[in-house]
Amino acid sequence: MNYYNNDILEKEIKDFIEDKGVTVHYSGGGNWHYFYKGFLINSDNYEIEHKLEKYKLDTQCYFGYWNGEKQFGFHQTFQEGVELLEMLDIKELEIF
Repeated sequence: MNYYNNDILEKEIKDFIEDKGVTVHYSGGGNWHYFYKGFLINSDNYEIEHKLEKYKLDTQCYFGYWNGEKQFGFHQTFQEGVELLEMLDIKELEIF
């Protein structure tokens, strides 16, 4: 299982994740993602994409949502993307 150990996260990102309510989602095939309001969050850096313990607040990420027919999303740093979704007051979207 390629899951991360919350105890080894840097304090800055650990506090941010806990404060914002970011969770972890398993999409199958050994792939773990950060998850926020229906969006899977993946690092743009393929080397750390599924190594969640290596993410930092300034990690460039893709925030993606799949509605069963179309995928849409955006690129932003981990912190700024989460804060954008929070600011837009998007309700939790359904996972397909």
